[in-house]
Amino acid sequence: MSHRRKILLAIALGLIPSLHFAAKSSGAVGKFLDHEHLAVNGTVWVANRGTHTIRGFDAATGEIVATINMAALSQPGDLAYAKRKLYVAEEFGVPPAIAIVDADTGEILKRILTGPRPHHVHASVGGNLIAYGVFGTNRVGIIDTHTDTLLGEWQASANAAARSHAGVFSPDGHIVYVANDVVNELAAVDPLTGELLWTMTVPNAHELAVTHNGKFAYVSCRAGNRLRIVDLEEHEIVEEIVLGPLPDTLQLSANEKLLTVLRLRSLF
Repeated sequence: MSHRRKILLAIALGLIPSLHFAAKSSGAVGKFLDHEHLAVNGTVWVANRGTHTIRGFDAATGEIVATINMAALSQPGDLAYAKRKLYVAEEFGVPPAIAIVDADTGEILKRILTGPRPHHVHASVGGNLIAYGVFGTNRVGIIDTHTDTLLGEWQASANAAARSHAGVFSPDGHIVYVANDVVNELAAVDPLTGELLWTMTVPNAHELAVTHNGKFAYVSCRAGNRLRIVDLEEHEIVEEIVLGPLPDTLQLSANEKLLTVLRLRSLF
């Protein structure tokens, strides 16, 4: 049985890590993050749209360890952890921003103003860079976590109609792969210069996860109710699986044996 097929079976059988307690109908988005000052197995940090907060849960027990208020009515939609900080997308903030939060103290250190509705936040391996989609546009934003400055909001598609949802880094951080919804496209962008390296057709591309060897991407195709597996070296779709309705955010486990798929309204 191939490694790819093992992951697909894990999804189909529902063998999902214990993220259920952190998913809420209010639009919560959860991510597993290592945190040496909390439980040995880490913390699950969750962005809660409905309450305009982020919340940390002990991954071993499900106990709440922190609740942090974000900007009023900002509807935080996603977050990422890097360099002992949380980068939180305040999608409906006035103005919209990526808020930078000290993960130890809960202090909001800074806000980086962005284009409209920063969306789907991801950190590079090692946490040197943060990527976010600029919702409703064809751009992906890149933040340098050493200086907490915006490197740029780069065009991730030549098509102005693209909606760039998610930017996920290659393991070496030299490429950010971007799912461009509406135009059915997966793009590769140089995160430091903004150069558009290549694009390929992936129907209904919405979110993605990249394998540790950098050779494959698992792409959720929300409007098509599918997961598509892309060979990033050959730029071709090599496999797909039909899922339940509206598959959205993806999280690949550290050992790459499980893939968590968060649906728009539920978790499976």
